Amino acid sequence: MRRAAMVAISALVASTFLVIAQPAWALNTTYYVDAVAGSDANAGTSPGAAWKTLAKLNATTFGPGDQILFHTGQSWAGQLKPKGSGAAGNPIVISNYGGGALPILDGGSLTEGATVFLKNQSYWTISDLEIINDSGRGPFVASEARWGILVHNDGGGLLKGITIEDNYVHNVNGCFDCTAIGNSHTNGGIVVGANLLSVASWKRDSFDGVDIRNNVVEDVGRTGIHFEDVSSGFYLWVDPAAISSNITIAGNHVSRTDSDGITVRGARNVLIEHNVVEDAGQETSLAQNQPMAVGIWPAKTIDTLIQYNEVYRTQFNHTDGQGYDVDLSSSNTTLQYNYSEENEGGFLLLMYSDVADIGQNVTVRYNVSVNDGTANERGIFAFSYGVKPNTNIYNNTIWLPEGSQADIMHCDTCNVSSAWSFRNNIVANFGSGEYAYPTAGAVFDSNTFYGNHPASEPADPNKLTSDPLFLAPPTGPGYGAANASGLQIAPTSPSAGTGLLIASNGGLDYFGNTVSSTLPASRGFHEPLVR
Repeated sequence: MRRAAMVAISALVASTFLVIAQPAWALNTTYYVDAVAGSDANAGTSPGAAWKTLAKLNATTFGPGDQILFHTGQSWAGQLKPKGSGAAGNPIVISNYGGGALPILDGGSLTEGATVFLKNQSYWTISDLEIINDSGRGPFVASEARWGILVHNDGGGLLKGITIEDNYVHNVNGCFDCTAIGNSHTNGGIVVGANLLSVASWKRDSFDGVDIRNNVVEDVGRTGIHFEDVSSGFYLWVDPAAISSNITIAGNHVSRTDSDGITVRGARNVLIEHNVVEDAGQETSLAQNQPMAVGIWPAKTIDTLIQYNEVYRTQFNHTDGQGYDVDLSSSNTTLQYNYSEENEGGFLLLMYSDVADIGQNVTVRYNVSVNDGTANERGIFAFSYGVKPNTNIYNNTIWLPEGSQADIMHCDTCNVSSAWSFRNNIVANFGSGEYAYPTAGAVFDSNTFYGNHPASEPADPNKLTSDPLFLAPPTGPGYGAANASGLQIAPTSPSAGTGLLIASNGGLDYFGNTVSSTLPASRGFHEPLVR
């Protein structure tokens, strides 16, 4: 039972005291849940008097500072859906006690839905749980949208302070051909979103302050980690005043997803960093209109920073299959200091629609791509429909081994072209790939093109074709991000110090070395010169 407090408001009225009783939450109370020795008849406020069931928790309204702690080494079946909201600096916390294996919450018995579900609630922290939601019926069961953790805003206005950290979420068989939700991207391992379950996209519900951090998410469908706010309504339109803000996805390890790894749509001030995504795109369904997968990508975002991530072996599955993507109507996106390896569709997809896309300003710098494009279907850089205005690609290193057929650049109906640039990059191409790109407005300058030189290789007034003198280039498959150091160049390299000085270059290379703000940079993702 939760304690009830009486709040007395005293006022002198006609020489008497008027006392008005109001309900209040007990603050900073810790509740323990023990599936073996607990009882719902207990007070729940000590390990020796723990509650037992999810039903007891779901019937309780919690308040700021309260904690719900599950006994380690135990499991519960069904859905956890507690009530109440915390406060700024005093969230409600779901976690564990006991010091053993993570407690397991298993939603596999649900017809559909989330194992852990919060709706229209602010200031919650969900941590240190093992979460499962597998019906055993596969990823293509229509209407069975499933989630490990779902935090949903549907009529809640502005919600704040959602933290999801240090959980192990796995075996969630979300749907592709969904009938219960409008967009199958929005079900999977960990999802935070507004108005996902309705078509009333004109609602102005949103989030401020979402932190999804240090979780392990694996063997889930459709999406590994996803944030979405559909407040803007129209498909490509972005209303800066309506979308969510301050979204962080950091330090997570996502592997073996049916489709995408990490996605954010409909937000501003987005940070995606220090994540690892492996083997995305394990399943697909051509019966629905978006069967593709990408490792990490934003859409309909403003001011997004994607850095220090690693993406490996995303599968092609009909289309896409890149490690990274800057998708439709994304503005002010910076992709820097990322590693990409053996993604079947290539390193980076750049999307720009010829209908209503308002995205612009893309910076791609100091990244490394190793043996991407292994499906031989797309390019290391793939342009879809065209290129966003003010796209600048500089100081990246691309390495393709002998036998690779991946194009360096690939154009999918590139019927929109804006001013864009490709400068100070090193492309070591020992394969047979070609170049196809939006030519109008394109600027190529001070790149090193080493290895094979197809006729379609771009003209560049300051091109180098000499050996960049990598310290220890890759010698076989499975190189790993730790071996990016082998693609550093020697200080005596012809590519050292012979690039362009690029304004607002970020000040650091991939390895954290200083990049001068006054002297010409080296080419590629490594700056070997101490200035």
